[in-house]
Amino acid sequence: MSRSPAERAWLGSSRIFAAELLIFPTGLVTAGVLSRTLGTETYGVFALVATIVGWLQTTANSMTARAAHRTLARRTQWRPAAAEIVRLQLQVGLGLGILVVLGAGQIAAILKQPAIVTPLRLLALDLPLVAFASAYRSILVGIEDHYARAMASAIRWIVRMLAVVTFVKLGWSLTGAVAGLLLTSVVELAFARYRVGPLPRADRSEIASVRAELMKLALPVAIAAIVTRLMDRADLFLLSAFGAATSTLGHYGAAQNLTMGVSLLAMSISPVVLATITRCELTGDHAGADQMKDDALRLPWVLFAFAGLAAGSAPEIMRLIFGEAFVPAAAPFSLLIIASTCMLCVSATATLLVTANRPWIVVVVNIPMLVLLGISGAWLIPRLGGTGAALAMFLSTATGALFSLGLAVFYTKRPWPLRTMLLGPGLGLAAGTVARAFPASAAVIIIAKLLLLSTLLIAGLVLLGVAHLDHLRLLVGRPARGGRTFP
Repeated sequence: MSRSPAERAWLGSSRIFAAELLIFPTGLVTAGVLSRTLGTETYGVFALVATIVGWLQTTANSMTARAAHRTLARRTQWRPAAAEIVRLQLQVGLGLGILVVLGAGQIAAILKQPAIVTPLRLLALDLPLVAFASAYRSILVGIEDHYARAMASAIRWIVRMLAVVTFVKLGWSLTGAVAGLLLTSVVELAFARYRVGPLPRADRSEIASVRAELMKLALPVAIAAIVTRLMDRADLFLLSAFGAATSTLGHYGAAQNLTMGVSLLAMSISPVVLATITRCELTGDHAGADQMKDDALRLPWVLFAFAGLAAGSAPEIMRLIFGEAFVPAAAPFSLLIIASTCMLCVSATATLLVTANRPWIVVVVNIPMLVLLGISGAWLIPRLGGTGAALAMFLSTATGALFSLGLAVFYTKRPWPLRTMLLGPGLGLAAGTVARAFPASAAVIIIAKLLLLSTLLIAGLVLLGVAHLDHLRLLVGRPARGGRTFP
């Protein structure tokens, strides 16, 4: 039975996200070992270095990713275009790596953290590797090889856990953690390159055509990507710039790491949605394109239900994963998990604006959001520390989510998802209130409570008509019976 474009897209997204979800078990093991082995101060240094390089990596990848997805989705003979995309992405990664090596001292001075210079220069080697691998991941999405794209992520998270933990346990300390990240990128690149196969170099006319197509979309998207990636970690940079203690940075970095799953969801969904809508519109399937747009507008608001549960359970989650020493990170985490869901809404609407040929509007959304974060952070951080940084992030992302949603509705001419906007966060508020009212201390009880409340949330979403069982069928690879969307 052939699947509709929407079914293929959500099934592909679910496979990629399922692979990305491996960051939770593998990341929890990795973070637990690092936080306990390195201690809060050294872990804080690692968190800051990984944040800086990770921000640069995702920025470089995002600068060309959306343009690459759309370019490849529009071509039947995709290999010459893919070869040019790989070459451009590698050039970006090499350039960033050189800049970080040369500017590590200046970065450390700005952030008032001299201990990060050496590990920052070592981890700069990861920038061209990740850029190279990212180009191949974009190709896999553009040609609808979602299974291989998911496998690349699964390989990355499993290898990262094994490599980092092994090297740190061998006594290599912070250097071992960095070496583990480098090895991870090499393994992922090898798999993705093998799966895509040889890419013959394009001729001059093809190179000119691809570059023109990429640059037309890439410039505004690149600007927006830089701002968006700044938003991802600007709160940690601000916290460091305002002279926060290394232990505070360690707590805040731990809280940020637990919100990474929402960012991964955005990275799983956005490229698939963009490529699918592009194909639907090229083939005249406007109904399929509209269905994808409606789903993309509504899905983030459904996830506020689970973000609310996580926020209400913040002290227990921090204690369970990182230990008693990291319980002070509960307050920032409860705000950051909501803020990350707001950023998912911004990401989804940005994708729709790109499909509507309004890439510069994405810049209009992102820059004011970053300015608001800077202003509110400058006022809140000196007064509230890490909690102030998280509150500033929440205020700026919530404002950006509503603003970007309004623009996406206007330019795509799709209806506001008002019912989902009310029920999703409403269920999240209820779940968070219940979780906070019945605290638990034992690990088994905490896990059981979270599973029970998550199950009740799913049941509530289905009973209220916010979600359907058809969505669960797609998650396990079975076609939906009615082709329903999120109501």
